[in-house]
Amino acid sequence: MVFVPSKGWNHTIIDQTVLPFEGELIKQIPLIPEIKEDQLMWPHTKEGVYAVKSGYNLICQWEQSANPSSAQTTSQMRSQLCNRDVQCQILCSRCLEKIETMNHVFMECQYAAKIWFGSKLGVRFTASHRDFAEWLIYSITHLNNNDLSYVAAIIYGIWYARNQLIFEINDIEDNTIITLASKWINEYQNVNTKDTKVPIDTSTYGIRQQASDRNRKQHSANQSNRWKKPIKGIIKINCDANLAVEGRWGLGVLCRNFEGELLAAATWEIPGIAEPILAEACALYYAVKLVLDCGFFNVLIESDCNKAIDLVKEECEIPKPYLGDFIRGVFCNKTKFSYCNFGHIRR
Repeated sequence: MVFVPSKGWNHTIIDQTVLPFEGELIKQIPLIPEIKEDQLMWPHTKEGVYAVKSGYNLICQWEQSANPSSAQTTSQMRSQLCNRDVQCQILCSRCLEKIETMNHVFMECQYAAKIWFGSKLGVRFTASHRDFAEWLIYSITHLNNNDLSYVAAIIYGIWYARNQLIFEINDIEDNTIITLASKWINEYQNVNTKDTKVPIDTSTYGIRQQASDRNRKQHSANQSNRWKKPIKGIIKINCDANLAVEGRWGLGVLCRNFEGELLAAATWEIPGIAEPILAEACALYYAVKLVLDCGFFNVLIESDCNKAIDLVKEECEIPKPYLGDFIRGVFCNKTKFSYCNFGHIRR
């Protein structure tokens, strides 16, 4: 899945091998071309080093994931109880014909089939639909948000009706579930679109507006005067990262000389996870690679991420996770400069 020469992800192979949502997650894993040795890493801490607390939290998550509130774990638990000679109903509580599995509850049972076909989606499962989870994944990647919300409401309704029948002896008709699904969606949308505007106190609005304008002007003045020129012969590099778009990083680099003249600039939009420190370290790495390509060998590189700057300045243990890859990549290229220093600048 990796191009050997460039050490980048082979998107074509990834798209042909795994499901779309898995492929997007794989593409967000950062790679660097610098050679590094394999190492053991604990993936449940930012430092990549095992801690007892993280192990305890992981066990708690496992226990929560085994909660018998889901259809899959419920049927599995009941089957295991029957295998141990514990009297337990493993057949579907509605048709009493098939073992209650996730596929049967949500797809194969006549009750569920009537709900799906009678809904506005008009879904009719055929013999080619063998796995409900796969069908759901396909729906998530192909349906629009409105239809996907309706699918979620129908699934909840089927499971709600099942629990009502078992625990409350309340047999809810399939048409009722279809009606309830639309009602639940409308209630959810009404809550999330409710107007929450706060009334403005007009008696002090003018005073507060003037103060806000002064602060804005002062902030703009500070912004314009913030950049400080380097000493003669040194090129100052400013880099930054933006995580405004989910699953993407926006990276930017500016190179200016001691007179403030722009020598080079570049931007990138690449896949990335929602981890600001990782994105900022990636911006530092891209800045180093850019200035080397431009032939600048006396540089001062600045970033507004204090932690990333500390990691590339101080001689400390490099983190093991992906953050460490970018820091290691900076170190590998740092020796190619005649002069290279790093500095922190406030936002």
